[in-house]
Amino acid sequence: MDCNFAMSLKRYSRSWKTHRRLLMQHVGPNSTQLFTGRQTVAAYGLLRALLKDGGNFEQHLRHAITRILLGIAYDYDAQLHNDPMVDLADKVASLTTEGLGTKFLVNILPSCTCQF
Repeated sequence: MDCNFAMSLKRYSRSWKTHRRLLMQHVGPNSTQLFTGRQTVAAYGLLRALLKDGGNFEQHLRHAITRILLGIAYDYDAQLHNDPMVDLADKVASLTTEGLGTKFLVNILPSCTCQF
C-alpha cells in the first residue's frame, strides 16, 4: 500500500523536511493559540455530552477530538451530535487503521517498490 503522501509514514529525507516545515507553519507552537477557541468549544461540548451520557466516554471523546481536527484542518464547525463529517472521519480513521495493520499480505511481505 503506497503511503508516500502521509508525512507521518515518510522516512527522514528532503521531502520529509519540506513537509514538516510547511506543517509547522500552520500547527506549530507559534500558531496553537489560534485553536484555543475551537478546543474550548469542543471541551465544553464533551463535558455536556458526558453529563448526559457518561457511559459512552470513548465515543464522546473521539467526537470532540474529531471536531477539533476538522475545524483546524478544514475550518469546519461540526455539530455537537450526529454530524455526518465527524461520522465520515471516524469511518476513514477506522479503515485506515485496518488497512495499515498486518492482516493484509501486502503489509507482511517485504516490497522494494514502496519507499517512504
